Amino acid sequence: MLLTFGDSFTYGEELTDLTSAWPYRMAKVLKTTVINHGSPGASNDEILRRLYEELSSTDPEKIDMVIIGWTSPGRIEFSDMVGTYSIWPGYMSGKFRAKEPWRDEMVSYLSKHHNSEWLCQRFVQNVIAAQSLLQQLGIRYLMCDIGRNEYYKNLHLGTGITERMCNLVDSTKYAGWLTSGMAEWVGKAARGAGGHFLDEGHKLVTLKLYDFIKKNRI
Repeated sequence: MLLTFGDSFTYGEELTDLTSAWPYRMAKVLKTTVINHGSPGASNDEILRRLYEELSSTDPEKIDMVIIGWTSPGRIEFSDMVGTYSIWPGYMSGKFRAKEPWRDEMVSYLSKHHNSEWLCQRFVQNVIAAQSLLQQLGIRYLMCDIGRNEYYKNLHLGTGITERMCNLVDSTKYAGWLTSGMAEWVGKAARGAGGHFLDEGHKLVTLKLYDFIKKNRI
């Protein structure tokens, strides 16, 4: 069984058939089944939480591989008496704006006063936490980014404390670590109105991930 985690680019947003998203294509290549935990709007906090939840209730012996497609470091997960939700500072679309009025206050505050360096550090911490858990359980895994050329990463990856933290990431299990991600791999492949790459892009991501698996003997 293949388990995949990520945001809308892992979920298959804007595809006419969700089973043509890269997680399902990877499952066919690896000759296994797949449970896709990709979720539109997911933060890295949510991705890590879903990973913990799934692995706490699944026999590791039944898992062939876990693949994680990390999202923008800017997204943050919060929870209140109504439920759990994500905020993306500075990004005020309906998907990230709150349904409850007090959440709008949180969105507004963080959009004005967030610390971009801390958010980038938190992203690397999530990567290291997931890496440690998977290694501890002896589960084969692969990670990647939705893209390297991104606001938070361009500002802070490879500098100061974040640079030292990055050295703890096992790049042999992380396709394109600090160099590229899905956005770069798909190039000018067709995208939907919301900016998500379509069938051709998912084919290209699948090829890149499988090639990385073979070269690194994961």
